[in-house]
Amino acid sequence: MTSKPIAPSSRQKMFSILALMLQNCTLVLIMRWSRTQPGRGYVPSTAVFLAECLKLCASTLIWLYTHPETEGTRVKDLKEAAAGPESDFVKMAIPAALYAVQNWLQYFAISRLDAPTFQVTAQLKILATAVCFVIVLKRSLTPMQWGALTLLTAGVILCQLPAKSVSPVVPIPVGAIAIGSDLLPPMSFLGFGPRAVGFLSMVTASAISGLAGVYFEKLLKDRTITGASPNIWIRNIQLAAFSVLFTGIFGVMLMDGAEVFERGFFAGYGLPAVLAVVFNALGGIIVALVVQAADNVVKGFATSVAIVVSGLLSAVITDFTITIPFVAGTTMVTGATVMYAAGTRPAVALPRYAPVSGPETASVK
Repeated sequence: MTSKPIAPSSRQKMFSILALMLQNCTLVLIMRWSRTQPGRGYVPSTAVFLAECLKLCASTLIWLYTHPETEGTRVKDLKEAAAGPESDFVKMAIPAALYAVQNWLQYFAISRLDAPTFQVTAQLKILATAVCFVIVLKRSLTPMQWGALTLLTAGVILCQLPAKSVSPVVPIPVGAIAIGSDLLPPMSFLGFGPRAVGFLSMVTASAISGLAGVYFEKLLKDRTITGASPNIWIRNIQLAAFSVLFTGIFGVMLMDGAEVFERGFFAGYGLPAVLAVVFNALGGIIVALVVQAADNVVKGFATSVAIVVSGLLSAVITDFTITIPFVAGTTMVTGATVMYAAGTRPAVALPRYAPVSGPETASVK
């Protein structure tokens, strides 16, 4: 059976995109606020873990509220829908595991690269997402849209270049990574030095990020094995459940286990940290709405525009300085957004809508 994607309304699509942009802008400012508080601050992996737990609880409550009660109970229906034999539950472990590996690779690379190199290579996920979008979902992009994506990547890189040289993002010696209580020495691989290994790690992380996002989109839009439309809240519950497991193991226990054991799980938490957790969880829910209503490429544009807007807001309310590269990057992001919309190919021109030649005709799927 050919899977049919769900067709959301234009209003739902626009609302979800605007909500994602607003959430991203707010999250950037809150994260900066939470990480610049006096003292050692909270352990980032605990915040990610709590955000996934909150997303799991929120998605569960929304599903219970919107799901009509049948002859059984809502809890029984939830168990059947989320983890039953026809739920495709195991498939959601794939994007969750990919996201966990991506986070680990970024954590691995961040101690081997300076901040500008890390930020620049992180933007390769925009192009990686587009490539996976074409390969996995078998969708097509026009040459103008590919040009827009390249321009968008370059623009975001310029917007995120620091005004001056800065130290690595995390306080870990360059060429070493903290795993539990051990500090691993600089690492070489196949003759490559620590910096090259860090760069390769970021390239791999960007590719995994694109694959994970597109695969999650496929699971959100494809029919289930019974031919039914997937429920976005069930998909969020499934993804969050696996994410809680992987984040708890790889993030809290393996990466920051020693610090969490020493300081306590909630050390450094205050109002800014709590708001960071809440908005991070909210972002996970909104991303699912955007991916279902539009696609991962559009999500990339929304988050890129949010980077520009948050930079402008930071210049007003913080000590952020608008530089020439930031202005150039802003112009490129704006131009890329217009280019991508202008380069959209009409639906009637897509290959899957071409008539079938021969004595018999086939219905459009």
